[in-house]
Amino acid sequence: MNASMKNKSTVAEILGKPYTRRLTPEAGGGFSATIQEFPGCVAEGDTAAEAIANLDKAAESWLLVSMAHGREIREPISFDGNSGKIALRIPRSLHQQVAELAELEDCGINQLLTAAISEYVGRTNAIRAAQVETPIPTGLVSVKGVGIPPCSPENPVAVDASKLYPPVHNKTAAGKAKKTPSKSPS
Repeated sequence: MNASMKNKSTVAEILGKPYTRRLTPEAGGGFSATIQEFPGCVAEGDTAAEAIANLDKAAESWLLVSMAHGREIREPISFDGNSGKIALRIPRSLHQQVAELAELEDCGINQLLTAAISEYVGRTNAIRAAQVETPIPTGLVSVKGVGIPPCSPENPVAVDASKLYPPVHNKTAAGKAKKTPSKSPS
C-alpha cells in the first residue's frame, strides 16, 4: 500500500471517531460547521446537510495537511464520566475572597463559581469563534443538549455576571469623591 492510500485509510479511521461537530446558522442565511478538536477546520453550506458534507471534505484535507506537517491529532473530547462534581484545590486566600463575594451576592460558593466558570468558558468560546469567524448563537447556551438560560429573577441559580464585577467608582474609603489633579499646561 502506498503512502497516499495509507494516509487516506488513516484519515477515514480518524474521522470515524466521535469528534464534536458544531453546526451554526449564519445571520445572513446558510450554515457554518466546525469540528471542535480540529482548530481552523471550518466549512459552510446553504443548508445544514451541505455544511456537514463540506465539513467532512474539509476535515479530510485538514487531517492530511496536519499529518504531513507532523502535527499530533487530538482524540475526540469525551463527555462520559462528567458527573458535574469537581474537587477543586485553591489557595486559602482565594477561597476566602470567593466566600466573601458569595456572601455579598447572597448566593452559595458553588453557585458563584459556576457563574464565574460559565462566563470564562463563554468568553473563551466567543474568542475562538471570532478567530474562525463563526458567530456564537445568542440566547440559550447549549451544553450537551441542556439549555442554560441567562440570569433572571425566575432563574435564581444563575448569578448576574455584572454583579461579580461592579463598576469602580472613584471614591475614597470615607465615601468622598477623589480629586484628580489637573494637569497644568507647561
